[in-house]
Amino acid sequence: MTLGSFELLWADDPQVFLYARQWEGRTWLVCCNFTAETLSRPLDQYLTPTAKCLISNYGEQQPNKLRPYEAWVYQLA
Repeated sequence: MTLGSFELLWADDPQVFLYARQWEGRTWLVCCNFTAETLSRPLDQYLTPTAKCLISNYGEQQPNKLRPYEAWVYQLA
């Protein structure tokens, strides 16, 4: 997707690629763990109770944890 705005989050984190995309009043959060390790990150600051997981390579997400090579997209608004 090339439309809308792009905001890179945690730009200094070499293990996690996290960004927000906004377009036409909607916001998506994309997160990828590029390691073979389970990582702890403060993801709850972005994922509101109304956030909806659109796609994930694992089942349910674990609060503030990213499993090895985990990737997901949430629609926030």
